[in-house]
Amino acid sequence: MADLDLKDLFLTATTIIGKNRMVIWYIGGISICNSGLSLLAEESPFSGFFTTAALILSTIATPVIYGICFELLENRYSSITAIMRNYLPGYFWLLLLMYMPAGFFAAIPMMVLPEQGGQGYFYIILISFALLYLYVIPFYFFRGTYRRALTDGVTFLLTNLTASTPLLLTALLAESAILIFQYMKERHIIITPEILPVFDVVVYILVSFTDLILFMIMILILKNQNQSESRRDVF
Repeated sequence: MADLDLKDLFLTATTIIGKNRMVIWYIGGISICNSGLSLLAEESPFSGFFTTAALILSTIATPVIYGICFELLENRYSSITAIMRNYLPGYFWLLLLMYMPAGFFAAIPMMVLPEQGGQGYFYIILISFALLYLYVIPFYFFRGTYRRALTDGVTFLLTNLTASTPLLLTALLAESAILIFQYMKERHIIITPEILPVFDVVVYILVSFTDLILFMIMILILKNQNQSESRRDVF
């Protein structure tokens, strides 16, 4: 990975997104729907329903947009139905494998240190697993199976830790932006309520595009790595 130019990979990813307006409209539409559901959850007596709906929407929409962009990188063009059928089951299994231990370890500080910043440890652990997500999910799409995606992602991160620093910092910035925004909303120390929905959509869109670009960069890295290994095998 150290011999790859991340700037070139970034330009490749953004160019592909820019040439495929479906991706832009998809993220924009999901962002508006997610923001609307979150707003309804705050104002409605059925807050639990709308919160759950927003969570389900995000959980389903994420692997779909990943699948769309992965197939664009592979010069394939499948329908949304085919993408959901091909990628959703394995993606959900992988999330379960990743976030069950994450939730367990994150909950321990809150139970053991409820008055000594346990919630802070909770968010730190969740962010750590979110950074790991950056490396695990691309392996799932690239290999086409959730098996070994977790171990391969961790191994890749550990063996390319220094070269991965720009990607890690970008992902950390995106995750932190969401947490800070949510904290400001809860404490009512943010802009006026009238433009809050617009601000919410903008933050969601920016973070979504950042996450998608990082995913595409990782796929391009894996493709380059695979091509290099194939050439070595030939010679």
